[in-house]
Amino acid sequence: MIGQSDQQNAPRLRLSLRQLEVFAAIAHSGSTRVGAGRVARSQSAASAALAELETALGEALFDRIGRRLVLNENGRALLPSPVALLGQAAELQGRFSGEHAAPLRVAASLTIGEYLLPGLMAQWKLAHPHSAVATHWRRRGPRGPVRANWPKRRGCCASTAPARARPATAG
Repeated sequence: MIGQSDQQNAPRLRLSLRQLEVFAAIAHSGSTRVGAGRVARSQSAASAALAELETALGEALFDRIGRRLVLNENGRALLPSPVALLGQAAELQGRFSGEHAAPLRVAASLTIGEYLLPGLMAQWKLAHPHSAVATHWRRRGPRGPVRANWPKRRGCCASTAPARARPATAG
């Protein structure tokens, strides 16, 4: 983890993933129009992103020959890094998509587990089909054993049955 003093001393990033994505698309296609289409941008937005990237780097990445862009030495030297970064960004984003959803862990008393959770868990699985569900049921006591699971991190949510009302006693 980066400490606050490290963040203050670190140089400010001047590049964005959007700029790198546009650069890679144009480099692979050889055309601003085709590259822009690959990343769902207009041609003018792609041209602006490429110009911003070249300005931030202080180097031209393409040789302009008429209306064509030809990747130059700077662009060829840069291209592998944005491709790798974009792959890592896609992987990071995929970790939180429906295919790689975080698991649901539930700790509950047996009563809650038998009567309330099956329907709720079925709804969860419909909404998150790729997410695993782990359950932990406890038979003893209405409150203590389930709450005891919190420090052990066995459940991300817990539920217990309400305490039974005691009849009032005449004094």
